[in-house]
Amino acid sequence: MKNTRRTLAIALVLCGLCRASFAIALLTLDAPQDDFSARAGVCDRPELKPWHDAYFDIITARLQPFESKEIEKIFSPKLGPVTNRTGTRVLKDPEDLVIPTFATGKGSRGMFNLMLSGVLIQPPLVNKRHVDLHAISNIGYVEFFYSWNGTNIENAVIYLRADEQFVPLKSTNDFPRRLEWEKVKFTALNKWFDEHYPHTDLGMVEVSTSGPNRIRVAGGKTLIVTARSVLPSKVIYIDIAKQTANKNDTNNVQPVEFLYAPGSPFSISVDGKFFRLTPKLVDKISKPVK
Repeated sequence: MKNTRRTLAIALVLCGLCRASFAIALLTLDAPQDDFSARAGVCDRPELKPWHDAYFDIITARLQPFESKEIEKIFSPKLGPVTNRTGTRVLKDPEDLVIPTFATGKGSRGMFNLMLSGVLIQPPLVNKRHVDLHAISNIGYVEFFYSWNGTNIENAVIYLRADEQFVPLKSTNDFPRRLEWEKVKFTALNKWFDEHYPHTDLGMVEVSTSGPNRIRVAGGKTLIVTARSVLPSKVIYIDIAKQTANKNDTNNVQPVEFLYAPGSPFSISVDGKFFRLTPKLVDKISKPVK
């Protein structure tokens, strides 16, 4: 098997500000074990949709909220050298690294496109962007793409790990057997996350710009969730803080704000414990304490 190829393109320059210029970078990941036309021929199959949704749910709700220090506790040591996708150093991928067919999704023409910021840093700021690849037992791999500050996770990719039962997609006739293989691997992957990275699901949480919603969690703490602003597209900026039972002051759970659309789940880490919630935008909080 040849190594996975990456093609990086700066798609659109958004703005220039101070010592940083912002752009959208489109990273295309190739699937070397598969025939391109075969992947393009199956990516719109309706049976892929629930698996596609579950795949990206893990990325947005369970991987992107990670901090680097938490990754080191949960995943195996990174494989190979630190890389920079916009530079010249390239990580040689393991040959058993497989991009699932449901990762491409409907309308993708069989390609896996990853959106990155493409931010260009000028001195005296330092660009610490890098990519780390970690093994997930013998099931697969996860690749974390860090932002320019080297600590925030900008995006992630989950790969499955080829074994003796792996079915390369050389024609659309291989699709049924390939999908069954992927289902087994992905189910095992979800089980691994549940065992090594357990979540407390808080369910649907009301958020409003009119005031905070307070949610009691384990350890005598309370999460304070506030919708600071709402964009015309209904995407909301969410601020989250924590408050102990004996203190009136609050401390940021994470130093960054959350930008999410209603109905999209995400996760947060509170003193080493992980919580999942799905925001519901309302005019006024009906149940301020959960």
